[in-house]
Amino acid sequence: MRQMIVTGIRGSAIGLLAVGLVSLYIAWRPMAIFNPEYPMWRCQEQFIHTTHNPAFTTLVMGDSAVKAALLPRGLPGRVHSLTLGGGTAVELYYSLRTYTRHNPYPHAVVLSLSPFHLMFPASYFDRTVKFNYLDFSQLMEVYDTMEQAQVDPASLRFPVSRAGYVMKVMEYRLNGFWRFRGELFNHLQEPRLDANRRIAELTQRNHGHNYFGMFPHAPDPTIECDYAHFVPNRLLTIYLVKLLDDLKAHNVRVAVVPAPFNQASQARMHQDFTNEYEQFMQLLAGKYPAFRVTTQQPYYPDHCFGDPRHMNPRGAARFTAEVAETYGDILDDSAGGR
Repeated sequence: MRQMIVTGIRGSAIGLLAVGLVSLYIAWRPMAIFNPEYPMWRCQEQFIHTTHNPAFTTLVMGDSAVKAALLPRGLPGRVHSLTLGGGTAVELYYSLRTYTRHNPYPHAVVLSLSPFHLMFPASYFDRTVKFNYLDFSQLMEVYDTMEQAQVDPASLRFPVSRAGYVMKVMEYRLNGFWRFRGELFNHLQEPRLDANRRIAELTQRNHGHNYFGMFPHAPDPTIECDYAHFVPNRLLTIYLVKLLDDLKAHNVRVAVVPAPFNQASQARMHQDFTNEYEQFMQLLAGKYPAFRVTTQQPYYPDHCFGDPRHMNPRGAARFTAEVAETYGDILDDSAGGR
């Protein structure tokens, strides 16, 4: 019996040591382990914690659709694309708060969130928490806001209790093997360090911009076509309002501009979804009359897209030129070169 106990203790100790070593390895080399989204998120984390001189006059804020669609160098002024693949108004609100602790508020913001990212925080744990983009106090503030607004945790795919939420956050914070086993197995099969470093370098060089799909055309519809109705999530709407209120309070000029969908999506989009999305945007325009809010979803030809969600270089050049022309009166062009 004693020998069995000793053997059990020894085995547990070896297991804990192995788990600890794995956790340390993840903390040491995340760029070598995580998927290609990580270097792009990491670049934005570094950007918001850095004091920039000269300051950026315009921030493009949104998700991956606008990251690919808008070229910072094609807009007037000194522009950075503060965009996050899978990001929502939650991450954008805290990004702006962190950024403005180190920098002045921008002269203008171009804000663009796809309908899907107004409905679901699909990447909250898999990117926001896993990549350590928000600090612990911010993560808890998100939960507090959810509780105060009486938002159903199930609508966010959150644990139903505060204790469950904290436990899940800590599993990611402590680099628990069970949360990272997929990345670790992929890392063993396909080392990512060099590729992720190239992505980070490209993202930094292009002021936050990057492409995703690079096909010459995309004939398949976007994910929004799977939904019969547009139902914005209450927590995401609360954070969108918090973000816009912050910008309004600091006299930032704002253009809310949906990134285009492809024509394949236009043909398959449910009419109720379209109507409900336009009603939501009209309410937003009414709440913020000083902002320029585009209330209708634009559509571009399939050859402007590298995949069903993201524009290719041809589409990005066209959309950037259109935004520069349409909203040039609110974008600052006094800063000159970059």
